Amino acid sequence: EQFGEDFYVELNRQYKTQDEEYANEKLLAYAKKHNVNYFAANSNYYIDKKGSKSHDILLCVKDNEKLETPKGKGRGFRYGMPNDEFYFKSPAEMAALFNDLPEALENTNLIVNKIEQFKRKLISDSSEVIAAEVDYKISQEQLTRGKQLFNQGVVSLVEFERRTAQNNKALAILTEKQQKLLNTRQDINIVKIDINSARQEADDKIFKSRSEIATSRGEIAGTTGDVAKNRNILANYISRGNQKWLIAPQDGQIIKAKKSGINEIVKEGEMIVEMVPTQIDFAIELFVEPMDLILINRGQKVRMIFDGFPAIVFSGWPNNSYGTFGGEISMVENNRNENGKFRILVIPDSDQKGWPKELKTGTGARGFALLNTVPIWYELWRQINGFPPDYYKTKEPTKKVK
Repeated sequence: EQFGEDFYVELNRQYKTQDEEYANEKLLAYAKKHNVNYFAANSNYYIDKKGSKSHDILLCVKDNEKLETPKGKGRGFRYGMPNDEFYFKSPAEMAALFNDLPEALENTNLIVNKIEQFKRKLISDSSEVIAAEVDYKISQEQLTRGKQLFNQGVVSLVEFERRTAQNNKALAILTEKQQKLLNTRQDINIVKIDINSARQEADDKIFKSRSEIATSRGEIAGTTGDVAKNRNILANYISRGNQKWLIAPQDGQIIKAKKSGINEIVKEGEMIVEMVPTQIDFAIELFVEPMDLILINRGQKVRMIFDGFPAIVFSGWPNNSYGTFGGEISMVENNRNENGKFRILVIPDSDQKGWPKELKTGTGARGFALLNTVPIWYELWRQINGFPPDYYKTKEPTKKVK
């Protein structure tokens, strides 16, 4: 109401920050809601973009800071402009900056024209005062000469009174013009005071809005942290709920429970149950005396006898034996166990018939290695003379050395 049509909302776009975008958005919405004109502006601290560095140096000198100190708020930062856009922009640059708000540029030109009108009015009133002062000075000189001529009897009293009236009229006109000039200057000062008041009020509101924005962002951050915390708690609850059911990596049958599971705490990596897989790759664990280890080597063929499966063995004639199954040594340990024997693992021989399907885990087994095939007379001669038996040696593939 105080400013009428001369009240405007100022829009700036040189900071290029989220706070500025948020403030412009709110100011533009306010202007459209209350039917208030808005105009484009740009804060100027130097003439062109090259002056940004010099201005930054001046700020450092003023605050006794160093250029390498980062810009920002708080300890360890210094004051400075966020970019080099605080220079006197050309009309083309302002048009490009506010290309989506051409009415803002038009209002800027309108404000400039109004200011120019005030300036021209002030100049006009000043010129009128100067002209009135000249007229008054001329009328004073004419009145002085008329008074002298009247005293000498050269002019009549009527002429003297006419010149006196002209002088009074010139004085009245001069007084009027001076008062008009004073009123114009007073109006300009009032407008400047009102503008400064409006700017101060706007700055206070902007500062308050920024403070509220910072507070809201802090609350948002706190709420986001609480949400993340609650999500973690929920994920923990869901994870614990899913841990009521433990899924084995493969199908099988539980044969022994290690934990009762009733109000019992189970640590990570602790065995809960013992189970036997449904699909099993069978292997037989045998123990060999140290004296017989020389007769055993990896890849050697052996014969197996399983408990519960009848077998007839003819020593020396394995092909004529019945109920034995072929195997192959897959591993020989290099160290004795606590019983003083060496452990070996035997897997089915792929070149012979498979092991019985009825085998279960834990079935007892006995194995015997096949010695080298020799004539009967050689075997009798070896045993009579006490020579060691001949045994198989698998040939390992040789590696080529480059």
